[in-house]
Amino acid sequence: MPIGFQGVPRRYSHASGRWRERLKRELSSAPLHLPTERLPYTALPNVVMATAVFSLVFVALNGVGARHLAPGILVPMSFAASGLLFVVESLLVSRAPVVTAVLVYLHISGAGPVLGSGFWLVASERFDPRTAKRRFGQIAASGTIGGLLLLQSAFQ
Repeated sequence: MPIGFQGVPRRYSHASGRWRERLKRELSSAPLHLPTERLPYTALPNVVMATAVFSLVFVALNGVGARHLAPGILVPMSFAASGLLFVVESLLVSRAPVVTAVLVYLHISGAGPVLGSGFWLVASERFDPRTAKRRFGQIAASGTIGGLLLLQSAFQ
């Protein structure tokens, strides 16, 4: 049976043909190239379980911090720590690319939702309901446009 994208048998692979080749070419030219092709698809259940454990630990730590710090202090500190962790991960990618790929996955999947909800918690505290109704759509649209522009610049 022929093997397709990331070790999945070709008949089960939904990413095929020209689109798959373009995606692999684009991802390999990204500034922070993580070698996910070295990870077998059989590792996914273990990585998903590790993400769940990491998320629970991160939520517990966030809960402990929330008892001692106001959200207006805790959330920016969490974003700063996340940014520093991204810097450390970018420095590790040349020495341990596979380990770094797993760490980045755990970082984004585990900490991302908590950081996102923290952002909206702080935003809801900063705005009165009338202003929030006007501004939250603008904040979300700006974030989406910024993400798209950043993605475009990363592939150029």
